Amino acid sequence: MPMQIFALETNREKFNRSFLSADEAVILCVRFHPFLLLTRFLLACLSTAILVGVLWILWIVGVPLPWLTISGAIVWFFFIFLRIVGAYIDWRYDVVLLTNEKLVVVNQASIFRREIRQMNLENLASVTVETQFWNIFPFGVLCFDLKEGTGQRLSLTYIPHAAKVASVISDALTLYERRRTGWSGREVTDEQQQSMSP
Repeated sequence: MPMQIFALETNREKFNRSFLSADEAVILCVRFHPFLLLTRFLLACLSTAILVGVLWILWIVGVPLPWLTISGAIVWFFFIFLRIVGAYIDWRYDVVLLTNEKLVVVNQASIFRREIRQMNLENLASVTVETQFWNIFPFGVLCFDLKEGTGQRLSLTYIPHAAKVASVISDALTLYERRRTGWSGREVTDEQQQSMSP
């Protein structure tokens, strides 16, 4: 059931609509690849194994079992379990939203913290793609270069089919620029034809 929990809005449609003005339309909505969650889960499993190993060594040394059980459970809950929950929330509710006016990057770090970065398409200079994990998996790094004076470069990892996403964003940038300047392909073609005629 969709609901609002502190800084977390679980109703994705309602959340996406909150960024749109009257004449805006969503072109693309991208979530991060599940491999991002898998890497964090495997790291949590490794941390759990290390914790169990440390507790086992302490038990062999002679520390009472009830003390180890309680302290181990507390450490696991606060330093491992909460990170797993945070990783799931981060993966599930992080989104890259492209409209015909702007690009919105949502980083939902936890139920208490959310960072939203909105960039007008006029401030984007270019979008590029970089491979990740030797391009073995179907995701990559999406990089946004901003025009001078509008901010720093933004790089997003674990973007599914990053090359296709970059192509859609590049097309949206081109259409936005044409719409903003009132340019149409036919007018330029006519001008080119006139300049080529003797």
